[in-house]
Amino acid sequence: MAAQITSGPNQGNVRKPDLFSKLEGFNDDVNMAVFIPREDGVITVSDDKTLRVWLKRDTGQYWPSICHTLPSQAASLAYNEETRRTFIGLDNGTISEFNLTEDFNRMSQTRDYL
Repeated sequence: MAAQITSGPNQGNVRKPDLFSKLEGFNDDVNMAVFIPREDGVITVSDDKTLRVWLKRDTGQYWPSICHTLPSQAASLAYNEETRRTFIGLDNGTISEFNLTEDFNRMSQTRDYL
């Protein structure tokens, strides 16, 4: 589930988070997620060994644009918005590098770092 915390009316010093939106229809545990800046999108890695790119559609719901199966479970995720490169740290010790296209609908694996 992806959520964005917005600041609401200040009730003393107590701030409550507001659920802005969420990813529906996905039941596995998400290990890490990053928001795609300047794009209504989220990149996630989960226990089912998948890397997914979720984009917000016209209906207001997030749908997977890309689903890539990894050789091992992912432990960490880093995304560089300038180069659109994604780095995935896997449980087997490998770091996999991926390049995303400008429309975030295709991804190609560039290399693995052992």
